Amino acid sequence: MPSRASLVCQVFLGTSIVALVGIRSLAADEPIRQRRYEHGPLTAADFRAPPPELRESIYGRRVLAYTFTECNYTYGYQYSFTDNSATASLTKLDFHAVLIPEKSWNVTPGDARLLDHEQGHFDITHAAALAAQRQWDRRLRREKIEVRAATVDAAKRRLKDRVEQLIQPIFDELSAAHKTYDRETEHGTDAQQQSSHRHSQQQRLKSLGEELSKRQTGNDRSDMK
Repeated sequence: MPSRASLVCQVFLGTSIVALVGIRSLAADEPIRQRRYEHGPLTAADFRAPPPELRESIYGRRVLAYTFTECNYTYGYQYSFTDNSATASLTKLDFHAVLIPEKSWNVTPGDARLLDHEQGHFDITHAAALAAQRQWDRRLRREKIEVRAATVDAAKRRLKDRVEQLIQPIFDELSAAHKTYDRETEHGTDAQQQSSHRHSQQQRLKSLGEELSKRQTGNDRSDMK
């Protein structure tokens, strides 16, 4: 019988009040503490890192906060092999948003406006995770994604590379969304734009959440012809 296993792959997004946005990889054995989005809205206690002595200045203002969020993904696969080749097939792909408290800091934790802006970044990451989940749940019901290689280990590596290639656009779009949010809200200082973006984010989260809830209860007919 084919063996089943799962791997954890991570892509990290750093976001802040002044568009400190970047993507990097983390070594698989590096310890890291994560705060799941499902644990509720951000609070001052979620920012545990000490602010750096030298903080970047944009628009003549010092950076006031840095919120380090991740859109993580895990995937499952099964493999089979013969004397001459091995096949690895993708069976599931799961996404979720988390915060890294030990990498997040806030100079003015009592500033509700600033905290709301940072919550917006966390909401953007969560919305991306929900949208990716919807996309890949549908795709894996319709399409078989598999790779072949000479050995099982080679097939696993090839599948990992294939998954990374397929989902890279998700992270590219997420990075762009964070930058757009900071640019259009002027990093949370434009009250009207900030309010507009937060309303749009909340509506999107509600819509995505309702759609995924229907899928999980078996009432999703979006794939039916």
